[in-house]
Amino acid sequence: MSRKAIELIENDQLLFLSDCEQSLHHLITQRTGIVLRNHQVSVLRNALAEACTRFGYIGIEALLRELGQKENSSPEFEFLLTKITVGESYFFRHDEQMSLLRDELLPELIARKRQNNDYSLRVWSAGCSSGQEIYSMVIMLHEMLPDIHRWELYFLATDINTDVLADAVRGCYSAWSLRATPELIERKYFKENQGEYKLS
Repeated sequence: MSRKAIELIENDQLLFLSDCEQSLHHLITQRTGIVLRNHQVSVLRNALAEACTRFGYIGIEALLRELGQKENSSPEFEFLLTKITVGESYFFRHDEQMSLLRDELLPELIARKRQNNDYSLRVWSAGCSSGQEIYSMVIMLHEMLPDIHRWELYFLATDINTDVLADAVRGCYSAWSLRATPELIERKYFKENQGEYKLS
């Protein structure tokens, strides 16, 4: 396998991408917009090796040829996406972000909407993973709107990784996903059953 003159540095160690690995990375980026960083080279390599084993390809060259002819919804392509995307999230992630939303952005938006007699709001969480961030927004707005029954709220959560989307639909989480959730919110919006927390 030929080596390309691309050197990626991770922890003072040089990593080389082969022509084929570079082509697969380009294909993924072109089709999805996902750009892998230096520290994710090993993730890409492992994903490619797993895909070859799982789907019976002799090597990544054969996988590349096949992916070039297949749609994004093919099992091979979806499998790769589940392996290279980050699926870790938790409720009320990043204090600064949550504070900005709760204390500044949402109150201003809500006040402006009320002033215009417009009781509708749309929220889109792109790259929603298994749903913790969009559900955090739902909970936050539920707490902020005493007249929530008057509002027409629309929440859209999307992710390129279909496995994590299935988890989002279930709405069941481990205690680890609630590690930044205030206890009062946890008691109000979740039901615990044998270590699993189901969103009410």
